[in-house]
Amino acid sequence: MLAVIFGGLQQVRAQKNGESIRVSLNVENQAILSVLESITDQTNILFSYNPDALDENRFVSISVENEELDAVLQNIFPDTNRYERIGYHVILYPPKKGIIEQEKDSILQINDSSSLLLLKNNELVLNDKKENENIFSQQDTGLIAKDCHIIEKTTFFEDMKNFLAALALTAISIGNTVLAQDSIPQDSTTIIQATSDTLSPHKKVAQFSFVTPLGTSWINTPGTIFNFSFNLVGGVTGGVHGLEMATGFNVNRYEVKGAQFAAGFNITGTNQNYTVESKNAQFAAGFNITMKGLSTQFAGGFNFADRSTVQAAAGFNAARHAHAQLAGGANVARKAGAQIAGGANVSDTTVFQMAGGVNVANKSSCQISVVNVTKRGGFQMGIVNVRDTADGVPFGLINIVRKGGVLEFGVEGSEFIHASLTFRSGVRKLYTIWSIGMGFSDLFFAPGFGLGSSFLWKNRIGMNFELSYHQLFNAEISDGYNNFEHYFETSYYNALIRFAPLVNLRIVDHFKIFLGPTFNLMIQNSDTDRFFELPYSFYSYQMDDTKLDFWIGFSGGFKF
Repeated sequence: MLAVIFGGLQQVRAQKNGESIRVSLNVENQAILSVLESITDQTNILFSYNPDALDENRFVSISVENEELDAVLQNIFPDTNRYERIGYHVILYPPKKGIIEQEKDSILQINDSSSLLLLKNNELVLNDKKENENIFSQQDTGLIAKDCHIIEKTTFFEDMKNFLAALALTAISIGNTVLAQDSIPQDSTTIIQATSDTLSPHKKVAQFSFVTPLGTSWINTPGTIFNFSFNLVGGVTGGVHGLEMATGFNVNRYEVKGAQFAAGFNITGTNQNYTVESKNAQFAAGFNITMKGLSTQFAGGFNFADRSTVQAAAGFNAARHAHAQLAGGANVARKAGAQIAGGANVSDTTVFQMAGGVNVANKSSCQISVVNVTKRGGFQMGIVNVRDTADGVPFGLINIVRKGGVLEFGVEGSEFIHASLTFRSGVRKLYTIWSIGMGFSDLFFAPGFGLGSSFLWKNRIGMNFELSYHQLFNAEISDGYNNFEHYFETSYYNALIRFAPLVNLRIVDHFKIFLGPTFNLMIQNSDTDRFFELPYSFYSYQMDDTKLDFWIGFSGGFKF
């Protein structure tokens, strides 16, 4: 650990113009941050500033060719900002006079908690941990500057001096800005914590490593963005603008703009304070995680993304926003385009969900599964559909609509099926009908299923159109009781298809009576020439063992 960092602040400032750097720019009404990024790309100059000290919404127009950096910066910041340059670091200050002379000591905390840079009368010295504890124990304002755009070191030894000087000047600048804005007791000690989580990372062409830090970029790897990165086992890099591969794992602190391949896992954007977002494709046998940005992910285990174009996993997928999710297990998203899963789909808002188990959404345009649950939305198809509102159409065996839906039990009779118990569920546009009925002429029973639609004329009068199918069973005709096995071997088919327009009258709330004609088609099959006894037939046709009959009847009853 260094014993003494600098002799004084004046020594730091004397280094600021140690090297001539030239820049070429030709921009018209371009954002200031974009202009600074262009300078960084050309020169590797890194800018440090307090966000409060820079108007990020300001636009710049400048055209220079091979111009000195100082002249360019004076052109960009004529009166809006001041700056200090130390080697390859530029520190921006707010447009106020100089660095405020401080009567009180300022403390700059650097990542190693065992040492601090202590600024006393504008001279930087290195404090030990014990003395730091004494200082903190006396007074601690809790002032933390997390949004500082801090500079990262260039080389490990030669440029360390410039790095720490720039870091110190940055912290002093931030402290002065805060002191100018907030009222702080005169006898307090100002503490500024500077973290490396908001670094502006270096950029290099490539790196190779066995496992970080055993690689070509050594300990600088986690703070550098590469165009190509190969980790024989696994690695931790600043980021990738290109391609990254590993037999084990890839972990990136910042963004990945490109593709990642790993036999184990890929994790991108572990530094949540870094504002640049990823735009990547990740492939892993284990799992993929993109904390910030847009990602396309394929994994044998699971995928997690901030925003995703496509996620495909054998296990499950999770995303805040997703265009498409495909999983053998489950998909979870706040907002999703399409979700397809073998198990379950869960989303706040989604366009399409298909699952082998259950779909759950706050709002969904289409759900297809065994069980579908949504508050509101469009079409549902499943065995059980549950929804809050009747703004869509559920199509299933059981449909439960909590507000404005159809949920009715009924008792009815007709000229052929003399007594039936019915259950209707769904919405008025489309509801399903379950029934079990009996006929007393041939002593048969008839389970049935159907679809219906309701039209309301006035407050208490309406009409339903219902189409239903009933399968008929009789002991003697079907040989169903005496020889059950023979019944299936001979494939007896005795079915009634019925269409019924029914007029409904609501007597009181939740109680209706109905009556209307029925149009009936009876299809019978028997190798014993024994058929069901019908009330009458307008049309009858028989060919071999199959007989067709058509007649008009009636149906009536009540529902509650």
